[in-house]
Amino acid sequence: MNYGSVDPTALAGIGVALFAFFVIFYVWVALALASVFTKLGEQGYKAWVPVLNGITLFRLGGVNPLWMLTFLVPVVNVAGAVQMIVAIIAINKRFGTGVGMTVLAIFFSPIWASILGFGSAVPIGGVPRSAAAAQPAFSPAAALAVPPAPARWSPAPVASAPPAAEAPVISVQSVAPATPVAQSKTWAPPITTVPGFDSSARVAPAVVPLIAEPLASPATNSVVTSANTSAHAPELQPSVEDENPDFDKTVVAPRAKKEIWTLLPEGGAPITVTKSAALLGRNPSSTAAETQLIAVPDPSKTVSRTHARLRLADGAWTIVDLNSTNGVYLLSEAGDETEVEAGVPTPIGSSFRLGDLTIQISRG
Repeated sequence: MNYGSVDPTALAGIGVALFAFFVIFYVWVALALASVFTKLGEQGYKAWVPVLNGITLFRLGGVNPLWMLTFLVPVVNVAGAVQMIVAIIAINKRFGTGVGMTVLAIFFSPIWASILGFGSAVPIGGVPRSAAAAQPAFSPAAALAVPPAPARWSPAPVASAPPAAEAPVISVQSVAPATPVAQSKTWAPPITTVPGFDSSARVAPAVVPLIAEPLASPATNSVVTSANTSAHAPELQPSVEDENPDFDKTVVAPRAKKEIWTLLPEGGAPITVTKSAALLGRNPSSTAAETQLIAVPDPSKTVSRTHARLRLADGAWTIVDLNSTNGVYLLSEAGDETEVEAGVPTPIGSSFRLGDLTIQISRG
């Protein structure tokens, strides 16, 4: 039997298996880092590009990306590895995690990226909007496009005046001129008496009353009535102001009274909550202007730097555990404790516990 010979088919199978393992491992790490980058406001495709994903990790951790060049030089690359650990510590702080996640990132970086990327962990202060989403993508065609020429000015169309109402046509019956009577040249004596008519009686001249007919005015479209039709004019109705003397009175708008809430830490002074969202912890930090930062006294050091988030909606408070070290617990009136799941908004009652610190919340 020849033990020195190697089966080429077996070598090819081992090579294919190793290549498949490498591809699966690379896809796993890239997907996890892409989720982490997206949560921190970066574009996810950078996780798929070698070298660029390391530069992005340096930049998200607040470390100069030029440290990536040290990985090309032996011995000097140790300094680059130390700076990468510093960047990972800063990224963990942005997610509110502690030393355990840093140790996990050093020895098992794919598992660390999967927990932050695929888990419920969110950056403190919410997920920032991606810088790429805020700016439109560069397009060479759009940059070289010539802007359209301005449209020629044209005067605005002039609205034509409405046609004036036609004046009524008054027909006048034409009277034919009287036919002249031929006068006789023969002289006749004047007529002084008329048979059957008493000339001594005086006859009063007949008075014919003048009646003005209504005429339509083209300008005002009103009708002027005569004296004999004034009795049929419509009666004027009283206005709303005459019937209701409070018609023009200003109405007082109702104002909802602002609710005031107070937090009372165990062994500490009351803290007034002035906003509908608040971060609780030993030294919380956030860039959101609508969030109140509340530093609670913690002599036992069991409260994380940014431990939990409170939010008020419809008169009820909810609390979210921001992946704290010692957790968040709801306390019932009977003294029972219920642990809050990390990253899940949960309604609270009158008291809860951060680590070993008990806090009561009340209205007023």
